[in-house]
Amino acid sequence: QSIRQTSANIKETLNTDFISESDGYLIEKLLMSTSVFVVKNSSTQTTESVIITDSSFVKKTVANDKLIQYSISIEYSNGLNTNS
Repeated sequence: QSIRQTSANIKETLNTDFISESDGYLIEKLLMSTSVFVVKNSSTQTTESVIITDSSFVKKTVANDKLIQYSISIEYSNGLNTNS
C-alpha cells in the first residue's frame, strides 16, 4: 500500500508584549485586514501571505496604564511541499 498525496500547513501563534494604545490600534487594523503578509527575509523584503485564524486581546490591564496585549493565530496560505 502506498500514499498518493499528503498535505501540510504551517500554523503559528504570535504574542505581543504589552504595547501602547496607539500601537494597539495598528494591530487591530491588521486583525480586520483581508490582506496580511509575513516578511520572510527583511533584507530582500520577501513576503508570504497568511490567514489570521484566531485573535484575542487583553485591553487596559491596569486602570491607568492603557496597555494592550495580543495573541494572534495565523496559518500560512501556501502549504508545505511534501513531495519527496
